[in-house]
Amino acid sequence: MQRKEAHAAWQRLLAAMVLITPLAIFGQELDATEHMLRDLSEAPGVSGYEEPAAQVFMKYLAPHVDRLQRDHLGGVIGSKQGSAPSPRVLLDAHLDEIGFMVKRVDENGFVKFFPLGWNFPQQLLDRRVLIHTRSGTVLGVLNTGPDIQEDKLIPREEMWIDVGVASRAEAEALGIQPGDPITHQSSFARMANPKFLLGKAWDDRVGLGVLIGVMKNLAQSPHPNTVFATGAVQEEITLAGARTLVAAVQPDIAITLDIDVTSDLPANTSADYAQPSFSTPRKCCRMSNCGSGCRVLRMSLKFLINSCWKKAAALMPARFTSGIWVCPRSIW
Repeated sequence: MQRKEAHAAWQRLLAAMVLITPLAIFGQELDATEHMLRDLSEAPGVSGYEEPAAQVFMKYLAPHVDRLQRDHLGGVIGSKQGSAPSPRVLLDAHLDEIGFMVKRVDENGFVKFFPLGWNFPQQLLDRRVLIHTRSGTVLGVLNTGPDIQEDKLIPREEMWIDVGVASRAEAEALGIQPGDPITHQSSFARMANPKFLLGKAWDDRVGLGVLIGVMKNLAQSPHPNTVFATGAVQEEITLAGARTLVAAVQPDIAITLDIDVTSDLPANTSADYAQPSFSTPRKCCRMSNCGSGCRVLRMSLKFLINSCWKKAAALMPARFTSGIWVCPRSIW
């Protein structure tokens, strides 16, 4: 296929995504979609321990792809053949969530931990967590010492997890060992406006949900290319999963789906944040870091924006400067 034809082919796929993705999430199948999002949100899967989340993703993705496979790190690859083998289009979201890992258990049964991904210390105290052991799940709560200064930010190193025991032996009897993954405990729920859902790990389980909706709708939308819907591992810590997926799929173009900040919160009124936010929740952005990082090709960005305007789909163009950990140039 000539380069011009290939470009036109993946543009038609992007047009289908712009048209069908909002329908898949908030259309007539709201109940089924909500059930899927609940399963994705509640599945445990911190970085390096994504298997439960991967199993849920595969369960919902499998009916809508021709082939389902895994890469060597545990990433999920679902492929759907169109009327032409190329271009190869990669649509990606990540499986892992921010959480912790057990570092050690002290003599009094308190659990010290490592962060997996970025957990803001000021958001952690009194949070309930679940420690996923070989014997089952153990409930705990994050705590620190009694002498807290009001004007002091408590570092994570001074926190521990109380699991309701009085000795290391009791904690070990529950199955708690160094290396066990820890997730935040958060129950899925509808909020006052049923279009707003409460839960954990929307970063990036909602992206996985969008991929499932896109692949489902592609069955009714002919596409002259091969499309890969992938769930990457270890995004929150190393991006190793993205490197592995790109090496396995060898795409001609890749589109990644992830979450971002919004401006309609009391503290987020800066022009650095996307406008106008929750009321129009879809966004297209570019990342940069003084010449390195991930950038959207100008022709691709122009097409995405024009497609949204034509389909009357809400769009929030935004540009961010970020560290190379977001999208290192070596991936591409």
